[in-house]
Amino acid sequence: ESAFNTSYHTFTRVFGSAALLAGPGLILASVLTAVLSFWFYRWGLFKEIPEWNFSAAMLFGSILSATDPVAVVALLKEVKADHKVSTVIEGESLMNDGVAMVMFLLFIETVPPGAEAFSIGKAILSFLRIAGGGTGIGIVFGFFTAALLQRVFNDPFIEVTLALCAAYISFYVAQAFADVSGVLAVVALGIVMASRRNSVSPEVEHFMHLFLETMVYFANTLIFVVVGIQIVEKSTSDDLAGSDWVALIVLYIAVNIIRFVVVFVCLPITRFFKYHLTVKEACLVAWGGLRGAVGLSLALMVENSATGGPNGGGAIPKNVAVPLAFHASGIVMTTLVINGISTRKLFMLLGLDVVPRVRCMATYNAVTKLNGEMVTRMKVLQTDRSLADSDWLQTTKLSLDKLKYPYGTISGDIADSDFQEKARVTALRIFKCAVWDLSRSGLLRRRATRLLLQYADTTSETEGAFLTAEQIAQIGTNGKRYQIVMKLSGMSTMMEKMMGGILDNFFLTIFSMSVGFVHALTEVEHKIDKFVLDKAVAGGIKYKCTREAQACMTSLKEYSSTHFPKVALASKSKQAARTVLNNARRTIVSLFEDCAIEESSYLKLRRMIESHMQQLGRRVGHRQTPIEPKLALQQAFWFAREPLDHQTQLIEAATLESAAEGSTIVHLEEKVKHVFVVVNGIVHVTHDELEAEAYMGPGQSFGILAALSGTSSKITAEAVTAVQFYEFPIEVVQQIIDTESSELSDNLWLVGGRLLACWLLAARLPYALWSQGKLKLHCESAQLQKTWSDPELCLRAHPSKDYVLLSGQADSGTDVPLVAPCVLTQSCTVAEHGVVMWIAHGDEAAKSRESKTNQARRSRKSVLANHKMANGNGYSHRHNQELRASLLASDELQTEEAL
Repeated sequence: ESAFNTSYHTFTRVFGSAALLAGPGLILASVLTAVLSFWFYRWGLFKEIPEWNFSAAMLFGSILSATDPVAVVALLKEVKADHKVSTVIEGESLMNDGVAMVMFLLFIETVPPGAEAFSIGKAILSFLRIAGGGTGIGIVFGFFTAALLQRVFNDPFIEVTLALCAAYISFYVAQAFADVSGVLAVVALGIVMASRRNSVSPEVEHFMHLFLETMVYFANTLIFVVVGIQIVEKSTSDDLAGSDWVALIVLYIAVNIIRFVVVFVCLPITRFFKYHLTVKEACLVAWGGLRGAVGLSLALMVENSATGGPNGGGAIPKNVAVPLAFHASGIVMTTLVINGISTRKLFMLLGLDVVPRVRCMATYNAVTKLNGEMVTRMKVLQTDRSLADSDWLQTTKLSLDKLKYPYGTISGDIADSDFQEKARVTALRIFKCAVWDLSRSGLLRRRATRLLLQYADTTSETEGAFLTAEQIAQIGTNGKRYQIVMKLSGMSTMMEKMMGGILDNFFLTIFSMSVGFVHALTEVEHKIDKFVLDKAVAGGIKYKCTREAQACMTSLKEYSSTHFPKVALASKSKQAARTVLNNARRTIVSLFEDCAIEESSYLKLRRMIESHMQQLGRRVGHRQTPIEPKLALQQAFWFAREPLDHQTQLIEAATLESAAEGSTIVHLEEKVKHVFVVVNGIVHVTHDELEAEAYMGPGQSFGILAALSGTSSKITAEAVTAVQFYEFPIEVVQQIIDTESSELSDNLWLVGGRLLACWLLAARLPYALWSQGKLKLHCESAQLQKTWSDPELCLRAHPSKDYVLLSGQADSGTDVPLVAPCVLTQSCTVAEHGVVMWIAHGDEAAKSRESKTNQARRSRKSVLANHKMANGNGYSHRHNQELRASLLASDELQTEEAL
């Protein structure tokens, strides 16, 4: 559990320091503790035990040297200490558990009388075999388990069961079959799983974390309860004398001194590693080296062996095992009680609790904002019908007075460099959160997620460094495997075909990384203002994000168009499909939370959606040929709704054109004589007057409004990639529009008007605060009002609707007429041949739905009341029940229709 929840990147950085303390450091501590115990019991400082030989002393030292600082790590995380210190302590604990277990296995065989004498050479070889073999088995099981977990989709019971089985089976295989360290096997398994954390389904990860944490809590509790019983039992035993209690006190002091000696001996060497400790941090690491569950478990194994165990017959002399178990239990108890409780005080005495001024300022601003929000909320509640007569003075004492600034006064000036560094670190944190969100939504490949997170972690370590698009390209193409595959594929045509699938996988990773990189930088650009109050510093971060995102998109476009165009197309299609499925899952969850569907239907629909997600994730085919032009036309909203004969007429009149990358298809102020439909590639459409833009893909249309209204173009359309598009002459379009049964005019105005409405409303509140996707969905509900048949159209300003003038002019009673395109904010008269689009507000639509639902409920109550009166006048009970059921069903249908 500890290894799985460790930050893999941080662990690799502190590995040198932690391994030094857990390897040579633990051996040195074991030797010094063994010498001390030899003095206690072999040379008779407290009492003489003839059977206390060198192996027994080393066994004793290995048990007492294993640290288990769970309480200290929890404390350091609580006080927000430097993560470097807590990770060093936790990393050392992870590894020295395994090393202590190896030493324990080496010496327990030589303690019994008549056992083979201890040999240094043999011990070194056994140590390497046991430690290396256990680590190797754990690594193999880790990669195998990660591969199995990738085959499971959002099934918490199977995934947790796989993780538990992997831990127990790897331990059993290592310990029982291979005769190597099972503890190190489990530690290695956990580290590999931490490096492949996204192998676990996003919805299951939190559940697995809580489950493992609960299991660890129960296991630790069980061990400490058993040891507590053992301590009480042994303290009253005749096998212990008063000198053993005195020895325990001396041993506690000596163990702490030895711990300090070991840490400070290793301290100069740690300076050669990436993360090294200061003197103050070394003092905290030394004092925080508590003993815990591993030492207790080993002590119980020794005592069990001495008292006969399951195999019968004592292996270790009882007069050796009893004081050993007693002192191990006593040291665990004293370090927990004394060191564990006093670590916070030592942390403050060493001055490690000093909070950086930038963090103080950020916290102060956060508290100020929270207090303002609470005051505003309290003012709202003072007008609430049910709470207006509350004791607001008491409410203020219970809420506002409780939220205080936690760090005292802010002293000293904060340098600009401090603000910039804090903004940089905040931006990287937002970037990592955005990457994780993409991974959880299935829009980012697992390998791409790992590489992006590793890059962000590496960048955060260098002061002043920021994410660059150039580095993203290097990460994807400079790997050894990529270079080898590229060389092999260049040898011959046959090798190129053989390596095609592998190269496709490489490009998919590069493509996924680039898309995730751009999306995460966009999230940073949108959110940085919330966390960085200095506008100049936030502006600098935004500029870097925009620059690097554009550079990454340019690099990706060049790479995909020249190397793997079919792979890029398939990846985009797959990503779009997953986005649609994600939205479908959110919608079904929302319907269930609103009680619009029953639980059984919700579960069935959700399983169906997630099954499609799983099949999409397992899809093997990586190449996709471009869509046929005529098939792409069926994706056009207005074209697909025309009768077959009209479609045939349009296709016969249309011409299929091509445009090179970077060329202009429609110029500003150009007289547009065609309606354009993209069938392949991407077109960038910009509206200079509105300072708006949009990207058009297959099935998207542009140039509609200018062609229909007969005015010059107010947009510019440029080919982002190589583009194929159809040109439909406006004369042919007008002929079909003149047909009585045709709805082509309305559909074309809707398509062009929705995009224009998005651009116009995006500059107005509250739409300026909306996401682009939300605004587009809002504009999909737009309706048309035209003045072709009426000489004029009178519009009354309505608070629940937005009116957008698409074509023509409107008279608002002032000297200056309103000219399309614009938003009509007041009552006006639209001249003949004008086109207006209106969109109902989201809250108005909600009110309408609520009104319909409430009306249905009132109708039901009224009829039921009449039915109750009729029941007293002789209607049968069965008839009453049938009528009630029919009314309830009717109400349910009306409610569903309203929703």
